[in-house]
Amino acid sequence: MAVWTSEVAVCNGALGLLGAERIVSFQDGTTQAILCDLHYSQARDATMRAYPWNFAIARANLGAPLASSDARAPLFDWSYAFVLPRTAQNYCLRVLTLEDNDDYKIEGSVLLCNSSTARIRYIKRIEAVSEWDDLFKGAVAAHLAMLLAMPITKSASMMQAMASLYQSRLQEAYAVDTQEGTPDEIDSNDIIDARWSAGVIY
Repeated sequence: MAVWTSEVAVCNGALGLLGAERIVSFQDGTTQAILCDLHYSQARDATMRAYPWNFAIARANLGAPLASSDARAPLFDWSYAFVLPRTAQNYCLRVLTLEDNDDYKIEGSVLLCNSSTARIRYIKRIEAVSEWDDLFKGAVAAHLAMLLAMPITKSASMMQAMASLYQSRLQEAYAVDTQEGTPDEIDSNDIIDARWSAGVIY
């Protein structure tokens, strides 16, 4: 695999899997470019959200809880609500843990819990391809190829082949990622969730 350092390079990796013509940019006017522009962010975010990749883990103190008068504050079950990082520069794709408090719930853009403070570990959206693990890049390319398969090749069997390749690359990438330090405890449903994110269950 060549070194991919840009979004277009990842897209061309996906197109190569489908035997399709490469693109020069998202705005080059080709059908492939239009489809890549449409589906790239979805493939990136879904793959990044699927597991706690080391390169995408961040930590944050969520600051003061919302006032009880705020429409997002809980009416029952929970005592406090905290706004999650959802800015262009710091976007939380998924909360992994809430420090010193196992019980929490994500509803919309807020985290609900019964603690007056909230420090979280979370998966942060990393847009710069140069910061990604190389195996993760391959997994994103396979996911994107799956999304592009039907509109480009009109082949359901190609879509299924790309879905299988995505799962294979996802597992390989995460197997290597977990060797870098003490492995996180992963919920058994994560594998199922990752398959749902790919749009296929098998």
